[in-house]
Amino acid sequence: MKIYIYILVLLSISCKAQYSLQNYDSANDLPSGSYCADTFNDFNNYEGTWKSVVGNKEFTIILQKRTHIYYDFEDIYTDFLVGEYKYKENNVEIINTTSNLNTTISLGNNITGNLFIQDNNDFPICDDCIPNERRVQLFFTDPTRTHVHALIVLRFKVENGVQLIKATLYETLSITEEGDNLSEHITVPVGEYTLIKQ
Repeated sequence: MKIYIYILVLLSISCKAQYSLQNYDSANDLPSGSYCADTFNDFNNYEGTWKSVVGNKEFTIILQKRTHIYYDFEDIYTDFLVGEYKYKENNVEIINTTSNLNTTISLGNNITGNLFIQDNNDFPICDDCIPNERRVQLFFTDPTRTHVHALIVLRFKVENGVQLIKATLYETLSITEEGDNLSEHITVPVGEYTLIKQ
């Protein structure tokens, strides 16, 4: 009987020390140490290499799901979608961050985030999304122009048996001073891209 009680006490102590598993839809005001997980595995659809070729322009992104990452701003653990990219014009490489893909720095990738957009009227407006369809919004960093802040919104689709991502890349802020001769834009042109799974 003493062994049985001892095991119950140990289990109750260890359960209190663990985190609660939450879905992103209920990720507000989580207690310290909680784990806000990708419980519906939405990020799994985005993993892999994706490419858009339009005319003389080629844009490629590589995405990975990272699980149970400590997020110190909110003192919780969470899953993230991270990645890197390369961009070419006329078959000339303009920027390539893919060597940074396996960085060991937490959230050190040039594409990173875990925010879902479920309102079709949120920017970018999605007229053909089904109600409550999940799109993913990620930070998009240009390491050669860190003064320009950008976001990329991804929507996973399957069309005629082909997996693709509809992406909208846009800038949110450019911090420059007069006379510093810095570009006000990221290297990859902003706009909409259709990227095909490779």
